[in-house]
Amino acid sequence: MSRTSSAEVEAPDGAERWTPPRLESEIVSYASETREEYESTLGQLDLDRIHWDVSRRLFRAGGYCRSRIEEGPTHEIVVSYPAYIYWGWDRVKEIVRHEMVHAVVFEEYGPDAAPHGDEFRALARRVNAPLRGEEALPYRFELLCSVCGRFLDGLYEPSVRTKSPREYRSNCCMAPLEVDEKRSYHELREF
Repeated sequence: MSRTSSAEVEAPDGAERWTPPRLESEIVSYASETREEYESTLGQLDLDRIHWDVSRRLFRAGGYCRSRIEEGPTHEIVVSYPAYIYWGWDRVKEIVRHEMVHAVVFEEYGPDAAPHGDEFRALARRVNAPLRGEEALPYRFELLCSVCGRFLDGLYEPSVRTKSPREYRSNCCMAPLEVDEKRSYHELREF
């Protein structure tokens, strides 16, 4: 089976799938456009003080903003490449706006501001950003009870329990485990 390059595979929205460096470049451009579009809310945010990154390993969220006080506030905003593959560019734009609002809240209200508090919600509404961060991507592996089918755990990577599930028992029925591996996850791993 031949492997296609990431540029040849369609993204969820039918567009060409970007590589992580290209996605990062598009995010930086979009952040600049967004700051201009929402100047009254984001205009004071110095984009040169933001380090942008795209992570191939971030599955539990669509992105995050880590802010620090050094010689002035600096921010690291990381966006999940698997989230881009799974949800598409339009959702990534929402994630970028959401994380930019976190940076503004940090700068305007300090490090003690609640992550999704009143200040955050007010600013997020003004830039049409989702109020909550993206939920985690679906698990690659779901561990289930082989008798009642109850969900017991979810994993993103293989483990001893996914490789030898019959050697482990469920708490509910004391039955061997079963593994349900999600097909959609394989598409994410082809990047």
